[in-house]
Amino acid sequence: MLRFSVVHFGRFSFTNPLASNMKILIVDDHDFFRLGVSTLLESSISPLILLEAENGKKALEIMQNQILDLVILDISMPVMNGVEVLRYLKKTGLKSFKILVLTLYNEPVVVHQLLE
Repeated sequence: MLRFSVVHFGRFSFTNPLASNMKILIVDDHDFFRLGVSTLLESSISPLILLEAENGKKALEIMQNQILDLVILDISMPVMNGVEVLRYLKKTGLKSFKILVLTLYNEPVVVHQLLE
């Protein structure tokens, strides 16, 4: 079952208790957004490995070949959007990581699609 959380960004820090690299995938079609999130995470989490994908199709390729701790996922992307990614993950059971959905959408219909 996929679970979702609402996160309010502020000053935070994270230290991995196992002292191994935390692996995070940032999925968004905007280069500057991925750069900003990467910069924020690199200054807050250590040790850290960051991976990036500009659409859902490339993200799924990475998810199938990497062991991830967290996926930060946009909803509106070309090729394959975030809702389609979530549906694929739910259908195939390919999910051993947390998913944080970041979006500007505030419509109940979109939230409902995410929770399906």
